[in-house]
This record gives sequence, structure tokens and C-alpha cells, in this order.
Amino acid sequence: MKLGGGSIRPMFKVLAKSTSLRCRPYVAAAAAIMLILMAVLSGCGQISLKVLLENEEPGDLSITPSNASIPAGGILDISGRGGFKPYTYEDVSLNPIGSLDSQTGVYTAPDENNITGDSEQVEIEVSDYFGTKASALFMVYKPVRLGPTVQTVQQNDSVLFTVSGGVAPYDYYVDGALVSENDDANWSYTFTSEGGYTVEVADSLGNDAASAITVVAAGELSIDAPRGWIQTGDPDPLVLTAVNPVSPHTFSIQTPGAPAEVGRLELDDPPELDLTAEYYAPDVETVVSVELSDDAARSVTMQIHVVGEPPPILILTPFIAWVETDDADISLTAFGGVPPYHFTLVGAGSLVEHPVHDNKRKYLPPDFATTAYVWVEDAVGQKKKATIYVLEDD
Repeated sequence: MKLGGGSIRPMFKVLAKSTSLRCRPYVAAAAAIMLILMAVLSGCGQISLKVLLENEEPGDLSITPSNASIPAGGILDISGRGGFKPYTYEDVSLNPIGSLDSQTGVYTAPDENNITGDSEQVEIEVSDYFGTKASALFMVYKPVRLGPTVQTVQQNDSVLFTVSGGVAPYDYYVDGALVSENDDANWSYTFTSEGGYTVEVADSLGNDAASAITVVAAGELSIDAPRGWIQTGDPDPLVLTAVNPVSPHTFSIQTPGAPAEVGRLELDDPPELDLTAEYYAPDVETVVSVELSDDAARSVTMQIHVVGEPPPILILTPFIAWVETDDADISLTAFGGVPPYHFTLVGAGSLVEHPVHDNKRKYLPPDFATTAYVWVEDAVGQKKKATIYVLEDD
């Protein structure tokens, strides 16, 4: 059981160290008499034990931490301070969520499916031995998500990004450079050069999410989609958009199988002039290849992962690390998301593949101080970053 920081001091004064050994039996006897007298007075109604103890000034009852933000599924260790032990804990929220151990104060936040909106407040109350109470408010929040997860656009096009979860306000980064600070959950950015970009958002607590944006030159054929996955049997389609086709053009499923196994495409009439196609998922998990071809004899494909439930958030640990220039290496591990994973190093040093586990990499630092970033991307376009600070050897 966790106990608070308060203490009950003895009711008799401690004698100076010079008290002789000969006197100590009398001191002990006096202390015993005092305790007996306290109990008698309390029992006779002359004076309460509570009043006697309160005269010892244990300190006002409070909770630590006094405020905190807890991610979905996270655990917070709450403790009473002051007052009189033992303590008991209670969730006094209007709509209690998660679970609280009334004896230890350990609070476990619910999973994100049981959180209304992006976040909810929880009020925890602590009571001491005599019923004195104190409370504190805590924030339980969903993981940060950034949409679209993946997108393909033309040069000089703008993309509208939308954030959910976390705790606002948000900072936005493009390829590691801060481009918008303390912004809201909707943010637009124009991409002026072709290539691949990583757009990252970080909330006020440092939780982050990222999107993979591909910018193609004007006239280049490509398929645009808001994400690379769809749930089995989802009644809502995944909308695919043809970018820069020379009509007539067509979308087609290249993975062999019946519609119940690979899904189906719906296009408006005439299909060879429609820029969008709706892909409806089958009832089984699979990976489907969709092709777009046009009258200029060009073709591109994209893979759609049909999953049983939305992919878990991709995680890369540690997400912050410090190493010295003479360190042998540091191990990085990806989990969650949808394997396989693709690792990319931005900065000095080198990455080494693990001989057995394809979700692990070793980062070898250079012989000089620097800051490096390791990105991991899963099969459906989710991205996570680890920041590595390389320090000079002392």
C-alpha cells in the first residue's frame, strides 16, 4: 500500500541527549501514562483523539500529482499527502471511466474506444482516516492521429490535414522542419516540389503522428487514396482517384479471385472517363493490388490491405535516445501498425539490420556530435520517428 507523506509525531517531547540512563525508565513511564490518559479522555468524551492528533499539524490533505494527462490504456500512480493514513481513493467523476484501486490509488485509463471525444476529464478523490477529503482532475486522451495517412498530389497542390486525439494545440513539421506552431486541428500546406514528404504533428504533450505525402510532377500518372487499408466487409468504400490520366483510362483489380475474396470496384458510366473508383472490401483479410492504366500506355498500381480491424498505432522505441560517439550501437524496435516495416535514417551514422527480427534495427553513431532521426513506415503508410542525440564522449 502506498502511504502519504504525512506523519504523526509522538505526543511527548523528546528529552535532550544528555538525559542520563538512570532517568530513562521514568521517561518511558511518563510516555505510557500520557498515551493512557489520551485514550481515557477520548473514551470519556472529554477530548477527541482526532483533536489531539490534529494538534500535531500533519499538514493539509492533498493529492499528488495534482494534475496529469493520461493516454488511453495508460496507468497513473496517485498518492495522498498530509492528513492521516491510511488513505482510500474514489473516482467521483460524473461519468467514471477506467478503473481505480481504492487502496493503492493506481488508476488505469480505459482504451480509446471507451473515451468520448478526443479526451475526457476524471476526478479522483482521496479520503484520510478521519474522512477529510481532497480531489484532483486528470485528463484522459486518445492517441494522436493525422489524416490523411497517405496521399499523392501534384506539384503545387495543397493538402488539408486533420488531427484527432491528443491535447491541443498542435505543432506541424514538414521533413523535420517546424512550419506551424500552436495551430488548431485543421491545417493546410502547399507542396511546391515533387518528391516524398513526411508531415508530422505533435500535440502539447509531445505525442506525435505522421503522414506520408507523395508529390508528382504535372502530368505524371498516379493513384491517390486517403489511406492504404480498409476493414473487411466495410459498407463504406475506399475512394481511389486517378491523378493525371490520359483518357480513356481504367481501374482494375489485378489480384486473382472472386469478389468475395478480393473485393470489387464500382465506377460511374462511362467508367473510362471517371476519375474516381470505389473499392468495396471482401469479408476476408487479404492484400489486393489495384491498377490504373491510361491511353498513353502507362500504368501504376497500389496495394490495399484488407484488415479485420483498424490497424493499431505504429510505435518505435525508444522515441528519444542519447548515445555517445564511442558507444557501440543503440537498438530500435518497431511494433504495432501493419508489417512489414521500412526504416529510413535521416542524418549521420548508419543503420544495421537485425539478423533475425525485421522489426529491429541497430543505429551506429558517427564519431562526432550530431542529431539523427530514424523513421519507420508500415505497410499502410503509418510513420513514426526516433530522435537520437549523439553526444561527445567525455
